[in-house]
Amino acid sequence: MKFGGTSLFDASRIEAVAKIVLASRKSDEQVVVVCSALGGSTDELISLGNLAQAGKSYAEPFEALCLRHLKCAQTLGLSEELVAKPFAEFGELLRGISQVGECSARSMELVMSFGERISSTFMVAVLRHELPATSHLDARLVVRTDDNFGSAHVDFDRTFQLIRLHEALKAPVCVTTGFIGSTETGQTTTLGRGGSDYTASIFGAALHADVIEIWTDVDGVLTADPRKVPGARLIERMTYAEATEMSHFGAKVIHPPTMQPARDAGIPLLIKNTFAPDHLGTWVNATGSENGSPVKGLSSIGEIAFVRVEGSGMIGVAGTASRLFNALSREKVSVILITQGSSENSICFAIDPRHADRVKVLLEQELASELARHQIDAVVVERDRSILAVVGERMRQTPGIGAKVFQALADAHVNVVAIAQGSSERNISIVVAKADVERGLRAIHDFFFVKPVVSICLAGTGNVGGALMGMLPEKIKLMATANSQTNLQEFVHTILQTHGTRVFVDCTASDAPIAFYKPLLEAGVKVVTPNKRAMSGSQAQYDALSPFAHRSFFFETNVGAALPVLSTLRDLMATGDRVQRLEGVLSGTMSYLFNTFDGQQAFSELVAQAKAAGYTEPDPREDLSGKDVGRKLIILAREMGLRLEGDEVQIESLADATDEEIARRFFEAQTRGEKLRYLARIENGHASVSLVGVSATHAAFGLSGTDNLFAFTTDRYHTQPLVIRGPGAGAQVTAAGVLAEILNSTL
Repeated sequence: MKFGGTSLFDASRIEAVAKIVLASRKSDEQVVVVCSALGGSTDELISLGNLAQAGKSYAEPFEALCLRHLKCAQTLGLSEELVAKPFAEFGELLRGISQVGECSARSMELVMSFGERISSTFMVAVLRHELPATSHLDARLVVRTDDNFGSAHVDFDRTFQLIRLHEALKAPVCVTTGFIGSTETGQTTTLGRGGSDYTASIFGAALHADVIEIWTDVDGVLTADPRKVPGARLIERMTYAEATEMSHFGAKVIHPPTMQPARDAGIPLLIKNTFAPDHLGTWVNATGSENGSPVKGLSSIGEIAFVRVEGSGMIGVAGTASRLFNALSREKVSVILITQGSSENSICFAIDPRHADRVKVLLEQELASELARHQIDAVVVERDRSILAVVGERMRQTPGIGAKVFQALADAHVNVVAIAQGSSERNISIVVAKADVERGLRAIHDFFFVKPVVSICLAGTGNVGGALMGMLPEKIKLMATANSQTNLQEFVHTILQTHGTRVFVDCTASDAPIAFYKPLLEAGVKVVTPNKRAMSGSQAQYDALSPFAHRSFFFETNVGAALPVLSTLRDLMATGDRVQRLEGVLSGTMSYLFNTFDGQQAFSELVAQAKAAGYTEPDPREDLSGKDVGRKLIILAREMGLRLEGDEVQIESLADATDEEIARRFFEAQTRGEKLRYLARIENGHASVSLVGVSATHAAFGLSGTDNLFAFTTDRYHTQPLVIRGPGAGAQVTAAGVLAEILNSTL
């Protein structure tokens, strides 16, 4: 059982840990307790060593650290000698460092060892109150390492032999020091930061333990860092390899070297929360779990420097990569990630940004002759980069994982700088801009781990918006609504702060929300709207929004409400067809008026009846002017590839037409065996809307009610046009179309 620094922060935490140890131990079990230093004290020890080396006064922080440990001992009712003796030794060490003005790596190892040495004596003393047979072991007596001070390498054969023979480990509970070991000559060494986990794994493997428990301050390994992904959840089971990958790429729950001794011995690891000991925790073993998503979790390295070495002179030249990485090895610079294209034109790798300037100079020196001959173009260092790692043992058995990962990033508008994937296929590592790392993590996490719940913010709660609210299914969560009095800036901020799949729905007929479309789309928010004003506005506005169309911007209901007009047009063009002519009745109001008018009553009376029935806008002149039809026609024309502004559409307005004029045109058409239709047309690059008579052979002749009609004459459909007909207006119909697009936007 290993307990970290946060678990042993003060006296109350030490007592809580003692209770966990005693409560979890069965009567016939032997337990080894591995202690880290009191939380934060290792950093304080290092700071004291540096102050002494610099010849600066360290008396005040030394006294503060001593007092902290002394208060802890007093609160626990322990002898002050447990603190006084080691701190007297530590004080002598600091004086020696100060006098010579140097703190060698060997001396710093000894400085850092005091934290674990003191905390373990506290723990054994507390446990002996309940279990007097508890023993204490300084790990330096059994953990043998080389003299690579700072991150010593363990001699496993010798260490295992010493652990198995030591008498202290025959006690029912043995408390030992994490993090530290010693050379054969007795020099103190450390196993690297986080080395207490490693110590626990070493002892567990040597003693053939049933389980190695790592007690920390979180519930276990989570699917992502909860500080970056609020929806992160516990991973109950994972393999050693999955845990290794996640720890290497930033997951701090397990120290990376911990896995090797446990995996070699086949001993499971259990990650538990000291502050919630009854929580399930995470099991790490050889098999993991076969259930759930093939992606087990995500991790990230918050900041890296990305180095690129490029040049045509590298192609086919053996040994270039070897020279680069040998140069880095000589300078003890670790490479986090490597990627190289098959063209051999460039080699890219990620390093700790602290080494960036040094590495650039180093590589330019190594490649000086190639740079001089222009065989290599440059050594480029890109800063402010991060790495996202997608990890899962079952990824290699599941086709399409990479596609889903990159689709999630594309939908969130996260640009991929570089990709690396090993042949094991259990890790896809992606280099992105540092500013994009959290958005990228959330996007991928939502895709694989979050039950699809769509969060929408709705602008416009009138006829269409109101109807939409009444038909939202359970999976769609209405986060906020806005009306004409709402501050749209604050409203948009609401959806930008929402997690999960986010959709902005504009059911207004206003220009005001349109200004927010592009910023929302660029932030990864989907936009769904029946508002025609955006795509029928200026050509420049259409051009700015069209790159998002069909991927994150959905406006099918702009033209035919719930009718599949724009999607049909796109399909025709995508499959190589060419539209020769488009004709249609694009207004449900105008369709109703001329389907109903029989010349027996004044046209103005029919308009008044239509308004009373709710078929027209509040001011019917909006319908009669043809402006609404013109907007639809502009959108259709632009989707066909034409470039035109609103004033280029020829529109016959009927807003000022007299009853007599309409009646005259009706009877003239009737005499010719025709019916009047307010017909929109695109042909030969021109768009127009006018009241015309159509014969019985025309697709619009048989219209009834408020039906809209769209007739596409194309290279394929040239004998008979492809006709789409049906209700093209009405709050319920339009709302249904909007809902369909909301659902489609999340697929």
